[in-house]
Amino acid sequence: MTDQNDNQSVEDILKSLTRERFHGIWEAAKAGNDAELNDEDQKLARIMLQHQEEFHNQFEFADVMSGHDFDPEHETNPFLHILLHLVVENQLELRDPIEVYQFHNAMRRKKCDHHEAVLTDNRNPQNDKTLTLNVV
Repeated sequence: MTDQNDNQSVEDILKSLTRERFHGIWEAAKAGNDAELNDEDQKLARIMLQHQEEFHNQFEFADVMSGHDFDPEHETNPFLHILLHLVVENQLELRDPIEVYQFHNAMRRKKCDHHEAVLTDNRNPQNDKTLTLNVV
């Protein structure tokens, strides 16, 4: 029982540190000071600014939201969303794995915008532009 409680507190600590980091990146991005960030955090700042309309409050209060668990059935976890963007953007930049780059190009040929092509929502059965990508 103690191990489970210890693991939970480690998870809470990591979540808190991550959200504090996001908040610091958000503050730098808002102030136009993102040039002071390292390369990876600059990419995160750019992606966050692109999503500020959708996630402004979550970014603004990220440092005090460390205890909030997002319910995947009812809400989008903005921090996970932004990290997924970063992962895919890096894969596209490196063209590694090549399948991600190929999938992105196929989605763009189907007239998806960049955001749609990066994070396609395969749960929407009405989305006839959607291709299914099985990641191993």
